[in-house]
Amino acid sequence: MRRRNRRTSGFMMMRLLLSLMICTVMLPIELAALNLLLKYPFYDSWMQDEISLAQLRRVLNVCYGKVTEGNTLICEYQGQRTEFRQVNGFLAASPGTWIFLDSVEEVNWEMENGFVKLSYCRGQERFERVMAFE
Repeated sequence: MRRRNRRTSGFMMMRLLLSLMICTVMLPIELAALNLLLKYPFYDSWMQDEISLAQLRRVLNVCYGKVTEGNTLICEYQGQRTEFRQVNGFLAASPGTWIFLDSVEEVNWEMENGFVKLSYCRGQERFERVMAFE
């Protein structure tokens, strides 16, 4: 029985050393990948704006009878009168709760040269986008 213990007593130590070596080899790779994830945000606010404005453009392209009244765009969407306006810092559509942009301070809709134009402010920046045809 003693002989058997002597032969297997170093086996666990070899496994432990091998796993520690693998961890130390993989550590720089894991740290580099983690550094890349922390360095770049997943989506900047401009990217989120472009995604939501693309969705809004798709909705506005199938709307009928677009009319602007100051900071509100009124049209007929799927047989219902729909209003796109600023509500509590959001660009939202009603009826219902359909939010397109967040953290906006001022929203203005304009009809210009056959186009529907959206301008909005966020912080110190002002953005203007062409959204749809009249």
